[in-house]
Amino acid sequence: MGNDFTNFFWEIARAILAERDPYSVAGNVYPPAACLSFVVFGLLPKTFAAIAWLLFNVSLFARQALRGTRGTKIPLVWLGYTPLLFTFVSGQLDFFLWWLALFLDDDQWYAPLLAALITLKPQAALILLPVVLITWLRKNRVLLLKFAGYCAVLHSLPLLYDVHIYRHWLESLSQRADLYYAGSPGLFSLSILGLSVWVIIPIAVAVAALGFFLGKSGSLQAIVLALPFGTWYNSVLLMGSAPWQLLILCSWLALILSYVLRGTYPFLIIPLAALVWTLIEKRKKDILELTLGHTEQT
Repeated sequence: MGNDFTNFFWEIARAILAERDPYSVAGNVYPPAACLSFVVFGLLPKTFAAIAWLLFNVSLFARQALRGTRGTKIPLVWLGYTPLLFTFVSGQLDFFLWWLALFLDDDQWYAPLLAALITLKPQAALILLPVVLITWLRKNRVLLLKFAGYCAVLHSLPLLYDVHIYRHWLESLSQRADLYYAGSPGLFSLSILGLSVWVIIPIAVAVAALGFFLGKSGSLQAIVLALPFGTWYNSVLLMGSAPWQLLILCSWLALILSYVLRGTYPFLIIPLAALVWTLIEKRKKDILELTLGHTEQT
């Protein structure tokens, strides 16, 4: 049995410590740099390591709920959000990466380093980083250059372990590509129903482009909805981007429908509902500004 932590992270770590190919662990599709970062888990007994990782994530959540970080405070009721619950139970990385992203708005030396660490999980990076990188490109290119440098170092280190490791990763990734395509957190999950990818692609591109006109939260929601690969629980990265009442309700509705329909595609309800909420709020704001402007003129 086990979960993602015990079946993958810990087993990958033990493979590396035993000087074996980390992709000899069945189902491993994590980038080489991520595999090397798991080594710290392998230094502990499996059960103890899993419990320690769970407690670490729960402590971060508790701190965020009780004190907040960088002005972001989340209510404890987010524990009822099914992607978050699954992330904790499965021992996944997503909540930790969400927490790291809270520090990316700082113009400090650690911001590009933390951004580089987020690339250890590519689908999370594609969700969390685009708006940040565009902002750095426009306002602080030094941070962007530092990010590129950190990424170059981070993702070159695995070559010191095995010069062929990236070939092994691509081979493993190709064998499970269909799973992560059909299991994506948004529109591409509809491909499992027979919807043509050529129909999905232009819609997804339009949705992603729309997101960049809707601020940071809107862009996160649009990217999750348009992401062509990943897993449904990547929606944990939307925490705080829309009211908890809406997202928690949608997450349980999606869970029930996924059980009834025997597929994960109902979970696209989460980013879709969040994006619709953002569009409605933007429309209200635009109308209010137009009304106030008209009042001032008269």
